[in-house]
Amino acid sequence: MAELVGETVKSENGNQYEIRRFLGAGAFGQIYEVHNGDKQPLAMKINRKIKIEHHRAETNIMNMIAKEAEAKNIVKIHDFGALKNDKSTESVYDGYIIMNLLGPSIFQVLEAEKHACFENCDIRQIGHQVCTAMEYLESRGLVHLDLKPENVCFVKINNSVKSRRSQGNHRFIKMEDNQVCLIDFGTARKFVESESWVNVDAQTQNYRAIEVFLGLGFNEKSDVWSFGCLLFEMYTGQLLFFGDEKENSEESQIDVIQSVLRRAIPYYMYEKAYDVGSKKVAISKTGLSFHRFNYTPLLDIEPIYTNVRHNDLIGIQLFNLILDCLEMDPEDRPEFADIIENRFFDDVNEIVQID
Repeated sequence: MAELVGETVKSENGNQYEIRRFLGAGAFGQIYEVHNGDKQPLAMKINRKIKIEHHRAETNIMNMIAKEAEAKNIVKIHDFGALKNDKSTESVYDGYIIMNLLGPSIFQVLEAEKHACFENCDIRQIGHQVCTAMEYLESRGLVHLDLKPENVCFVKINNSVKSRRSQGNHRFIKMEDNQVCLIDFGTARKFVESESWVNVDAQTQNYRAIEVFLGLGFNEKSDVWSFGCLLFEMYTGQLLFFGDEKENSEESQIDVIQSVLRRAIPYYMYEKAYDVGSKKVAISKTGLSFHRFNYTPLLDIEPIYTNVRHNDLIGIQLFNLILDCLEMDPEDRPEFADIIENRFFDDVNEIVQID
């Protein structure tokens, strides 16, 4: 992964970038720290052997939001294009995107601080910024489709945990700076209601909305579901929904979702999925259902409200918002424009000092 470190690459615009260090890898490429001609530290995302149409889809999205991105808590893009080499073809090449260098993601912080979580005032500040980014995308008719802790990064490059404190069974962390931004638009799409997204897989499974599981395809409310999962994870430090990491993982997660929320998927959603030709819904002796493959349901799963901390009135507000985001039918979920006005985000600039 570090084979490019020390090299200087030239962009299609003639800009040169010195690759200084390898930062990490994801499903679709690698991230490097680079310096431009002014020695400004930036991040370069390289999508290896990407199909030209996939790279163009991401860069087209970034073009649509580039002018206002930074003001809307979205990572600023400086440059993008193709890195041509002897393995490039007319349809496949190494695509690159140059963006601001950022600090750790929420996922990285929670992973490093095992069994720790954020306090309500910090969830309010961070969540409001994420909601600002998502509301902006919503206003442009865009869906992100991969909203999760890995894709929300703290802006301060060397941001670290400023302090830690315990209260009862909970360990709280506070960052030096709570400014965050949304990253990774590799799966983002312009949502056109007339287009069919039936049987299109989208979203990381732990944050995937019910309509996507059922093969109904994503829509403008699918990101709202992921946002609810993100808020829960910041509050508890734990995943809200999970599969069993086996071949029946989707079936497992469907059961977990219904058990945790104490809600059943409305039967009319199964009917709708069947009518549009979903491959995820089957006819059984009892009617329509999600494919089972002889799966045995999980038992003894605690309902979501058992995670609210004792005497935490603000936490109750937060969990009411989370449950609104996790309505089974996407038409019953709020828009981000409504979420940002939720009472939980009142006094968003409140600062709590920790001794």
